[in-house]
Amino acid sequence: MKFLILEDDESMVKLYTHWLNKANIKTDTCSSGIEAISNHFKDKNHNFDLIIADLHLEDEKSGDQVINLLNNLEMSSNKKTPVLFLSANINKDLRIQFKKDKHIKFMEKKNIGYSNFLQRIESLTSQKK
Repeated sequence: MKFLILEDDESMVKLYTHWLNKANIKTDTCSSGIEAISNHFKDKNHNFDLIIADLHLEDEKSGDQVINLLNNLEMSSNKKTPVLFLSANINKDLRIQFKKDKHIKFMEKKNIGYSNFLQRIESLTSQKK
């Protein structure tokens, strides 16, 4: 499996990468929405099994905007890449916006731990099978 980590906090990137590598999952990383769009989502044929995205990136494209773009790219195919949104602050409106998408889950960074992180990922990747 291969996951994309979209996160602008380098310490969180290191933590997620460590945990995922420990679980034998390959990772690719990008620190901005612009980088994700230009390097990974030029078309719907990207090769990620899951995307871990920070909601609040410090550039022109937030995590949810990047995922909306990805959803639009994938609309013409049967592909739905699972997404785990991580943030220190997840607002109610955003949860409602993505509630209908079963392939999207949320997790607050303050509650993150190795076990619950992997459990959330497992719940998303098992839906894909």
